[in-house]
Amino acid sequence: MILLKLNGFKLWDEILYNFLCRDDSVKGDLRYANYYVDLKAMYSGDNNVTFMYTLDGYPQELDIGFRSQLRSATREGVRISFVSTFEKHKIPWDSPQMKAKLRTWQVLEGDIGDVNEYNLHENLKQLDSTQRRKESLTYLSEADIRRQRKLFVYRTMLFVSGQRGVNFDDTVQDLKDMCKSRGLKLTRVLLNIQDFLKVFSPFSLAIDPKITAAVGNTVLPDEMLARFGTYSQGTVGKRGLYWGTDIYSGFPCLKPFKITSESAENIIITAETGGGKSYFVKGLLMQILANRHYNGTIMDIEGFEYIPLAKFLGKNDKVEIINMAEGQGAYFDPVEILLTGDSEIDKGMYGLSTSFTMAIFKTLLGEVSEQNEWIDIALGDAVSLAYTKRGVIMEDMKTWGNSKGLTLFDVYACLKDLTVSDGSTGTDKFKQSLFERRQSGVSLGVTQNDVNRLVSLNPGYQKALEFCLGKVSRYFEKSGVNASLFKNRIPVHDVIAAKLVICSFGMAGKSEANVDKIQMALMQLCAANISYLRSVFSKSAGKYNFKLWEEFQRWGGFPDADKTITTALTGGRKLGDINIIVTNNIADMLKDDKFGVFSNVQSIAIGCIGDAGVREALCKRLSIEPMKQELDKLAIENKDMGSYVQGDTFLSNPYSKAFLIGLDKTVHALSRMSIPADLAKSDIFRTGINLS
Repeated sequence: MILLKLNGFKLWDEILYNFLCRDDSVKGDLRYANYYVDLKAMYSGDNNVTFMYTLDGYPQELDIGFRSQLRSATREGVRISFVSTFEKHKIPWDSPQMKAKLRTWQVLEGDIGDVNEYNLHENLKQLDSTQRRKESLTYLSEADIRRQRKLFVYRTMLFVSGQRGVNFDDTVQDLKDMCKSRGLKLTRVLLNIQDFLKVFSPFSLAIDPKITAAVGNTVLPDEMLARFGTYSQGTVGKRGLYWGTDIYSGFPCLKPFKITSESAENIIITAETGGGKSYFVKGLLMQILANRHYNGTIMDIEGFEYIPLAKFLGKNDKVEIINMAEGQGAYFDPVEILLTGDSEIDKGMYGLSTSFTMAIFKTLLGEVSEQNEWIDIALGDAVSLAYTKRGVIMEDMKTWGNSKGLTLFDVYACLKDLTVSDGSTGTDKFKQSLFERRQSGVSLGVTQNDVNRLVSLNPGYQKALEFCLGKVSRYFEKSGVNASLFKNRIPVHDVIAAKLVICSFGMAGKSEANVDKIQMALMQLCAANISYLRSVFSKSAGKYNFKLWEEFQRWGGFPDADKTITTALTGGRKLGDINIIVTNNIADMLKDDKFGVFSNVQSIAIGCIGDAGVREALCKRLSIEPMKQELDKLAIENKDMGSYVQGDTFLSNPYSKAFLIGLDKTVHALSRMSIPADLAKSDIFRTGINLS
């Protein structure tokens, strides 16, 4: 007798322990089998766990997409699945029981009597219940007679699966809170898990009245049940740009750009060489450029990839191809202050011009400029003096238009004029100084004595002037050995007004080490300035500007490239920018993400990557570990056997030129850009030599 009591106590002790620890995934049974169950959960291996719940009660109103809402509670590595059962049902409208029930409801409604402000509180619940009942009867009657819909008893079970630990436990708690706030009654399945599995498993569908009676249900017509599925089979997205065709379902993948004008839109597209990046990117660009709300700026490092596209677009729209390659002497002059006419946008244009002008001169001086603050002061005086001579006053936006026609050569002339040799004293003094601004009516609180004292007490200033002149004169004097660097000024207004601008760097077959660092930095500065101005003027015209960074990994070798591109990625959102980053060397970015790409990207397209370590690191960095298996398939199955076997292997291999796309960090699919054969074989999409 005592033994029986002890065994009974042990049984209830185990039940109580499991109940108290039901939401702690770590406290469950631990084995190394592929599948095992205890009183509170199902397990696989030593780390995977699944909790089971039933939905036993529903609110008066429920969003059709409630499953997607519940899935939003999941943390990384956790998934929520639903299994539902349907039983045919028919309302016995003509049965005595049903008629009696209807009469009873009618009597109850009449018993409520008159409801006014004074008795509303005690009758409000009854009124809501009666109103809901009447609406349900109306809907079900019309569904049965007019629309001839079929009715089903609907029961559903919810599975939470993942790895044991904090993420799993937090998901469970968030799920419970979300169900409570939405009026959904969520019940945990404990103790008899196997019995529930027999009833709800699609492989058994056992009939057990005890289990079905324990699960809440509701009666719904087929027209509502059809909408409970949160997926349209095989489709990704409802509208927007075509991102290829799902290789499994054959349905298109769609994504809208810039859902709101303030939405960030940074996209990374990567694959190994020959993986179809250009093919995929051009498929997107053709669609974007066909939209009148978009302008485009392409930073083409190699220099020739997008020329056929530009020629095609140029038949109907204004297109500018800027050859910035070494030896061309093409440069964009930032000194003139360009105005859009929108005062809110224009207020930053003075600072933009001065900062880019200073940056160009400091680039010409080399790294030594970063170690001498007097150089900054001297260059700043030269820039200010150039504007002052034209009557440009920093505080007065109305005067900024006077800068029209100013160039870097004007700033250089002012740098020369700042100091000359005074033969009578043998000392260097200002020929034209900041004092002249005071004389012309601009009060800066600087006197001639202040200026002379600056020279006499700070010889570093005078040395800085001499150093600057010695370094930059070779670029701006007609006889200078590097005078050709600034021989072709890019027309400002042609760049601003174009539908598409391509900055061609001509780096095909070259490395950064083989190109003059100063010229490379100037090319980058000019492209950055053009890119920013394109965004500013596009915004003033009510348009977006996409920026395509081709061969993105090669920007890392340019001086201060991280400052330029990081600003574009993080600050471009306010200007309506779309940044499309293309690279075939994602491994370098994984080692050193100096541009902050991974923390700012919203959508991805990842093609074939042969290195398994890179694939794994990339999935982890982008928090898409469940997608690693699909990336592995792309690498393993992406084979072109056309040279070795008979048949059309391109069509038979769905993984050829396919990409794992992730749209807005939510939906993923394996997709391949399907383009008409004639267009796909045209010069626009061809990469390489046209032997014809």
